[in-house]
Amino acid sequence: MRGAPRLMLGVTVPRDTAADVLASSTLDEASRILGVCRDVCLRWRRELGLKRTWAKRLEQDIAPEDARALLRGVTVSEGQRRLGVSRRVVRRWMQQLGIKPARYRKAPPAEVVRAMRAGMTAREASVSLGRPERTVARWFAAMRRQHETQRA
Repeated sequence: MRGAPRLMLGVTVPRDTAADVLASSTLDEASRILGVCRDVCLRWRRELGLKRTWAKRLEQDIAPEDARALLRGVTVSEGQRRLGVSRRVVRRWMQQLGIKPARYRKAPPAEVVRAMRAGMTAREASVSLGRPERTVARWFAAMRRQHETQRA
């Protein structure tokens, strides 16, 4: 890269500006900032001799205690939205922190809640509601867990 890198439309970006952005950002961030595609940023980074810039790192960019607090009891998708990193990174951090990701499940239908409050067993409720017994049993177990955590 001699002088300033040339962009597609004939506009130039000063070499030191491009180097600063590429050194401190991921490729996606740099492409947004510099207004060029990711491949151009990759080529410029190679030509400048810069090393790969990784996304946020658990110990360096986010304290493990903060990440633990933000990731506890959430799904991988929710963790992605909260931390601004990919699903893959959220899964890796959850694994490193020993957190099991929550699983999104729809709330049980109102008739299942009424059946449980009426004292029906999962089998009785499944027969009367025409739902699979395993599904009703799972909903009953989730409601019991939720009730126990609210009491504690």
